[in-house]
Amino acid sequence: MFAPEADLLICAGQIFSRLEASTKLESLLSSALNWDELIDLADYEGMIPILFHEISGRSELVPAQAFVRLKQEFEKNARKNLFLSSQLIKLAHLFESNGIPVVPFKGPILASTFYGDLGLRQFTDLDIWIDRENVTKAERILKENGYRPKMEIQGVWRDKFLRTQCELIFFGSRGDVVEIHWDFMPYYFPFPMDLNAVRLRLNEMNLGGTKVQSLSTEDLLLFLSAHGAKHRWRHLLWICDIAKVQHRIQDWNYVWDSAEKTGSQRMVLLALYLAAELLRVELPQTIQVMIKKDPKMKPLAEKVYELLFVNPGPGAKGRMFWPFYYQVRERISDRVKCCARTFIHPTIDDWAWISLPESMYILYYFLRPIRLSGKYLRQAL
Repeated sequence: MFAPEADLLICAGQIFSRLEASTKLESLLSSALNWDELIDLADYEGMIPILFHEISGRSELVPAQAFVRLKQEFEKNARKNLFLSSQLIKLAHLFESNGIPVVPFKGPILASTFYGDLGLRQFTDLDIWIDRENVTKAERILKENGYRPKMEIQGVWRDKFLRTQCELIFFGSRGDVVEIHWDFMPYYFPFPMDLNAVRLRLNEMNLGGTKVQSLSTEDLLLFLSAHGAKHRWRHLLWICDIAKVQHRIQDWNYVWDSAEKTGSQRMVLLALYLAAELLRVELPQTIQVMIKKDPKMKPLAEKVYELLFVNPGPGAKGRMFWPFYYQVRERISDRVKCCARTFIHPTIDDWAWISLPESMYILYYFLRPIRLSGKYLRQAL
């Protein structure tokens, strides 16, 4: 189904996720591989650390030049992760000292908690969840400490942005990227998690000697499943995340109750199905039965495989992702919301396309379909 280079990454992921030896790895390493292409693919898929971790003890099967390059990429990632983790600790102290409770998630939290080593997971930014009422204060603090926002949103548009989006992105002076979240998904991708309930289930963890709050394992699985579905599971690393996290689940009843409330049961099942199919993760029998009962599992997985190990390039999201968004939802109401909010509800791109006074805001609901039609038509041509 996949090229040998992709098969090798999957095999490395299988061994890493299940902590089992595999003779298949030696066989794949002995085959004819394009090592430059393999390392580039591993970088795109977020698999550099895992690949190096699994083949470092088999260096005699790897061309010397390729092994040196892979080791350099591994060490570069480790240095970057240490730097980003130190920045996260500084930001956590900075926000807390200004009365802003923070909950880091993904990035260093996943690496430290579920991978057991900051250097064994690739990540490129820092994700921090705060209360919506603290967004303006957090934005000011970041600016005062040398971070610049990706976009400035002022005036009447700011309230609309905070209600329909879920994050603001900031760039540090050393290339670090910080994403401030006040919700877990944007308006167009319905995922109504009970944020108060999530806060009541937070865990405390140690990151570099600093105590920080983190999502419960169950809430993290729910988020990662929705996040993967939102991006059509473009990276193998995200499936490795699911494989690692699902091993730690203690309250599956909470997972399924929350999935039913948020309309994300199919997304969670798909995440687990991908981990089982690609990484050979053993799932509880009850979950296997649930997967078999959903006729959409296999077709959805096939759609994931179409883009896995493929960089679709800029502009592909609308053409390739929106139909997937529709099919991955089990509730008709969520499908309708997703379609309506995607193709009708105005976003910052529409505001930038044509600037209208607030009194004429309603016209954006008619202008957005026109803008999107022109955009996708140009891409098709």
